[in-house]
Amino acid sequence: MLLFTTRREVRAAYQTMFARVRCARRTSRGRRSILILTCRRLWHSRIIKRRGQLQAVEEPGEPNAETLVEHLGDGLYRLTPRTGRTHQLRVHMAALWVPIMGDPLYPRVIDVAAGDFSRPLQLLAHQP
Repeated sequence: MLLFTTRREVRAAYQTMFARVRCARRTSRGRRSILILTCRRLWHSRIIKRRGQLQAVEEPGEPNAETLVEHLGDGLYRLTPRTGRTHQLRVHMAALWVPIMGDPLYPRVIDVAAGDFSRPLQLLAHQP
C-alpha cells in the first residue's frame, strides 16, 4: 500500500495513523517522503463469538487473539495464529481490510446454498 497526499492540513493525521503500524518503513526520494508498508504485522484484538450469531466480532478490551500476518506478494498472505479463537484468521483479515477470498461470512454474510462449492474459502492450512 502506498499513500500520497499533497494537502498539508491532512498530512499529520495520515502520518500519525501509519506511525502506529509496526511494520512501516520510511524512505525519501528528493523532497518527498514515502511510507511503505512492509510485509509483517502482529495483529491482536479481543474476539468474542456469541452463541446463535454467525460472525465473531472484535470488541474493546484485553486482547485474547493474536495473529502474525505476513504479506508474501501477489495477494498471498501467511497467517500464523498464536492463539486459537473461533474465526480468528477470518476476523483479523477482515479487520485489516483484506478479507480471505471466498469467505461467505466476513466482512459480511453472503447467502450460499448448502453444497455450493463454486467459490471455496481460499485458506490453505500448512504445517512446516
